[in-house]
Amino acid sequence: MSAPAASRPRRARLSAPPAALPDLGQRTLNERLVRERDRDRARDLVRKLGLGIAILLPLLLYLWGHVAFMETARRVAGLREQETQLEKLLREVRLERAALESLDRIATHASGSLDMAPPAPESVLIVGPDGRAVALPPPPTEGGGQ
Repeated sequence: MSAPAASRPRRARLSAPPAALPDLGQRTLNERLVRERDRDRARDLVRKLGLGIAILLPLLLYLWGHVAFMETARRVAGLREQETQLEKLLREVRLERAALESLDRIATHASGSLDMAPPAPESVLIVGPDGRAVALPPPPTEGGGQ
């Protein structure tokens, strides 16, 4: 809905109708107006721009260095945490390896689960580095006889 006519502001009317203006064809009235370059204002603008760059450039360089430092510190902390986890894993693996290499465990597993028994001394044959069998001294006899 529109407001009542009394509350609307009145528009100013042209003193002369548009037909009374001189006919310039398609040209606008201010087409020939050119603003003269103000050298003092341009020089002042260049000074202010230079001052702004002189102030902002060191600030931006400082911020860039600070961000790079913080990123590197975060990476170092992550690598230290990873190193700690790897050292813990290494300790666990070494402990497991030592447990698996235990000769008592191997003998118990061989005799229990695999039904293995120690070989008879006569059936043991030792092979030397050249591939030949090495003679063993005879096993000691039980009874202490010589």
